[in-house]
Amino acid sequence: MKRYRGNGWARKTALGALSLAKQRGITRVGWQCWSNNIGSQRTAMSAGFKLLADFPVLFGWNLPLNNFLVNGNHYMRGDTKYGVNKDYSRAAWSYAQALDRGWDWNRDAALYWNAACLFYLTGEKERAIYYYQKAIEYGWIDIHQPHYHEHVYREEDSEQIATILAEASISNPVNTLELSHKVVSPTDG
Repeated sequence: MKRYRGNGWARKTALGALSLAKQRGITRVGWQCWSNNIGSQRTAMSAGFKLLADFPVLFGWNLPLNNFLVNGNHYMRGDTKYGVNKDYSRAAWSYAQALDRGWDWNRDAALYWNAACLFYLTGEKERAIYYYQKAIEYGWIDIHQPHYHEHVYREEDSEQIATILAEASISNPVNTLELSHKVVSPTDG
């Protein structure tokens, strides 16, 4: 594929597509590419396109509750490649929307661990303890255990958070019936 780059083929193809669109009466043609795809941007500009907008992209799935988990992962880690900044409050809210409805990818303990850390980091200690207890219930051991996906909160403060939540859950168990129906949006604070 690399041997074809830099020969103008992409520009020629784009210009050909624009010509065909014009012949068929199509008057509005757009170009979308990832913000880090500089080659695609240059090709578009050389074919006469102008930058109209630069916007963040979130992934969507056919199952709405999967959207919450996937977007929770993106907000937790941030992903500059896709224009998503770290937002622990929004990540915690996203996880809670799915987990509180029992949508947890077959009791994936790491999702509960993530929610526990994120709620702890946003100052919601009671909810953090609740999700920590669920993570333990579903087999969570620690961040050093291998996991089948990469979306696990493993930051410098992970060990400290685990210690705090473990001690807090022993001395102050959370009433899971009361907490499991609490739903707030990220803007509710």
